[in-house]
Amino acid sequence: VVFSVATIDENVVFDGATIGLDVKFSTLKLKGTISFKNTVLRRISAQESAYRKAKSVYEKFGDYHTADEYYYLEMTARRKQKGVIKRTFEIPIQYIFGFGTKWERVLLTWLFVVFGLGFFFWVFNGVVRSDTLELNIVRSLWDNLYFSIVTATTLGYGDFRPIATEYFGIPVFRLLAGGEAIFGTFMWAAFIVIFARKWVRKFGTNTISSLSSATRGKRSFHAIGPMLDWTPISSTNGYGRICLANRWTLRVGFA
Repeated sequence: VVFSVATIDENVVFDGATIGLDVKFSTLKLKGTISFKNTVLRRISAQESAYRKAKSVYEKFGDYHTADEYYYLEMTARRKQKGVIKRTFEIPIQYIFGFGTKWERVLLTWLFVVFGLGFFFWVFNGVVRSDTLELNIVRSLWDNLYFSIVTATTLGYGDFRPIATEYFGIPVFRLLAGGEAIFGTFMWAAFIVIFARKWVRKFGTNTISSLSSATRGKRSFHAIGPMLDWTPISSTNGYGRICLANRWTLRVGFA
């Protein structure tokens, strides 16, 4: 699907369509919106191009929530096109951080690791009291969870500490506690950055008014059936015609 220096005054909707070939929107001038809900783009390069165009369109109208969703899809497609090593290393960036758009995932990951380690410390007796010279193991689940939270937030009140017992010469619980402190610090920083960006973009522009005014009175340009290399020609009586490289024609409806 190639838009060759095309200008479309209406909204373009590809919802539910299946596109098997490549898609190029680099020269498309779109005055309305564009949608790819439940659209099947079989080529990964086509996914990146389509979602990048949709992202830029919604950013122009101030709908940053939808723009972020398309940005996530764009970056996912871009990651899939990279080599195996780079693609593997970027898995946490996609699924944990959402390429900087999913603050909920960061928070859930932090909670999962912190409470998971607290449960681990409790099961294997990995925490002792610091206010006594005797080896006084902390056996309460809530105290172990408290130790894990305090460690992840780097507060360090000093009432509990990881046990120094070594396994095969490795102080397992001390290493886990130290790693949790580093993890907690990094994740909180990431959460604050992503959360702040999300809410600044959300309240920085009147999304509803700008998007509704841009789309008010516009008809939607719906693609029906398979598509190849096409350019809009004209529209009459509620229907348009699409030229497929002078080989095929396809009807499209306006809603």
